[in-house]
Amino acid sequence: MDIGNKYISPDRNREPFFDGMESQSAEFSFLCGSCNKEMSFEVWEFLDIADEWSDKLSKEELTNIKKLLNLPKPHEFYTAHDGNQPYLAVLKCPECNHLHLVYIGFGEIQPQRYCGTLQGVYEAVT
Repeated sequence: MDIGNKYISPDRNREPFFDGMESQSAEFSFLCGSCNKEMSFEVWEFLDIADEWSDKLSKEELTNIKKLLNLPKPHEFYTAHDGNQPYLAVLKCPECNHLHLVYIGFGEIQPQRYCGTLQGVYEAVT
């Protein structure tokens, strides 16, 4: 998979779309890079997709994508630009089927308090 156009760039200071308890519902949205339709996703479903998606890639493919997205690598593991764990998944626009590589930072910042930030949206070219 290659990365095409960049629709949303990572920003260390971007406001989170979620800051709350694990049991709360949280959504994030962005505009499709092709048809401009708003795409909305539930964060817990996205995290499940991200786990499954990354499992299908080889370690080398995932490392290359993380390098292309310029993910900070402070030690032996990758972190998102906001300091949380990075999650990546390919999402399809329901209107035009355009593929997007979506990157969020998500993590537990206090016991049972989670924070999620949309960090990047890119064109996914297969």
